[in-house]
Amino acid sequence: MRTFHLNRVVDETGVSGTGRVAQGVVFDDGTCVLRWLTATPGTTVFASLEALTAVHGHDGKTQVVYDDLGQQKAARLSRQDGLVSKRSPPRGEERHTPIAKLDKAKQIVYGVVLDPYIVDAHDDWVPPNEVEQTAHNYLASHRLIRRQHDSDLAAYPVESWVMPYPTPEDYQKAVALQPHRIWRLKLGSEYVHSGSWVLGTRILDPAVWQDVLSGELGAYSIGGFGVRREIGKVPMPQVEVLTIEAPP
Repeated sequence: MRTFHLNRVVDETGVSGTGRVAQGVVFDDGTCVLRWLTATPGTTVFASLEALTAVHGHDGKTQVVYDDLGQQKAARLSRQDGLVSKRSPPRGEERHTPIAKLDKAKQIVYGVVLDPYIVDAHDDWVPPNEVEQTAHNYLASHRLIRRQHDSDLAAYPVESWVMPYPTPEDYQKAVALQPHRIWRLKLGSEYVHSGSWVLGTRILDPAVWQDVLSGELGAYSIGGFGVRREIGKVPMPQVEVLTIEAPP
C-alpha cells in the first residue's frame, strides 16, 4: 500500500484550487481511494491509478506525488548487502544549472538538470545511466516543480529528454563507463553534452515568470537525499568531445 497526494498546478474548473488538493491510497491490488481536501470534501474509489489520472490529471496540470518515495529509496539503500551503515547520517545535495533558453511566447524555460560530464565542488559526478534513470523516474513518479525546494509553483514540465550520443556504440560504452565520444551542442546560451537531462518547464504564475525574466530565478536546482556510505572513487572514463556550433 502506498499513499500519495494530488498537486494541482492549474485549476481548470475553478473549484478545487491549486496546490495539495487531495490525498489518496493505492492498495496492493491496484485499487485507488481519493479523498478531496477542498471546501466540499468527498471520497472516490478508482479501479487503478491510471483511471484516476485519466479523470483528474488534466494533461499534466494535476500531478500524482507519492508521499513515501524518499523513505522507500532510503530503505532500499539500507538493505543493499550491508553496504550502508545504520549509523550513516542522511545527506542532502543541491545541484544548480543555469537556465539555457527561454520561449517568451509560451512562457517555457529550458535547462540542463543533470550533466554526467560535470564534476561538482565535492569532486563527484553522476554516471550517464544514473542521469537517464533519474530523468525517467522523475516523469514516472514526481513531475513536481518547486521554488527553492519549498513552495509549489504554478508550473509543470512540458518537455524532457536526454541528449543523444554520436552513435549507439558510444551510448553503450558510456553506460559501461568505457572510453567513448560525446556531442557538445549549443542550447540557447549554454552548451549541452550527450547524456544530459534537459527539462522544459511552463511557468503559469505571472509574478514567477517576471522573476525568470529579471534573472532572479535563473537556474534549475535538483535536490536529493540518501544514506551516506563509503565507496571507492570511480574515475570518469576518457571522453572525446565533438563540438557542434549552432547555425547562425
